[in-house]
Amino acid sequence: MTWLLWKEYRLNRLILILAAALLIAPYAFVSVALAWRAYKDLGGNWTSEIGVAFQNASVASLMLGQLAIAFLGGNAIAGERADRSAEFQAGLPIPRWKILSGKLILAMLVAAVIWGPNLLVFKGLLQSIPPMAREELSGSFGPAAVTAMLFFCVSWLLSSLPASSSMAVLGGLLSPIIIMMGIAACLWWCGVNDPDDLIIAWYYGIGLTLSPLCLAAGTGYYLYRVEP
Repeated sequence: MTWLLWKEYRLNRLILILAAALLIAPYAFVSVALAWRAYKDLGGNWTSEIGVAFQNASVASLMLGQLAIAFLGGNAIAGERADRSAEFQAGLPIPRWKILSGKLILAMLVAAVIWGPNLLVFKGLLQSIPPMAREELSGSFGPAAVTAMLFFCVSWLLSSLPASSSMAVLGGLLSPIIIMMGIAACLWWCGVNDPDDLIIAWYYGIGLTLSPLCLAAGTGYYLYRVEP
């Protein structure tokens, strides 16, 4: 399994570098902005401002990190076809389920690195921001989790099909937009007023249903297809 994880690391090295950059960038921006404010000695309620700034950074870092999850899903299988390592791998005495497990473990590790530290920062600074901002920021985590699942699972399914990594990633990134637009169109057609709550509820339902179906379909196709 260690060898498989190392292989997945080499296959997705650029994506992992991108993930690290996306995670760090919001915190670096906030740190520079606060340092500049301190240098200029602009005053203000520093405790509240620092808390809000770093909580916003944690949310931005979390949202940007979902892009890396989409890239991991899209590159998981299609990337091996692109660099011709799939043919070499097919000749090795390694079960396909074990190869897939390495891909999924890497994705889960990356998701844990994206979500874990950002949630800790957010929760640690929860009491330092105004209640209204606290409620608004807290409400963004649920949709972000569903979106991350759609990004990865739809990209994973498309990656298992005869498609390029870029097309698989693009399909995963567009899937939440298409779902939201479809829900909004249906509610508009039905004449629903103030549909925001319904859109979110339907988005949860469709996302939590579609994601495991796409993951299962992509996994099944990869395990039982004839070609590498």
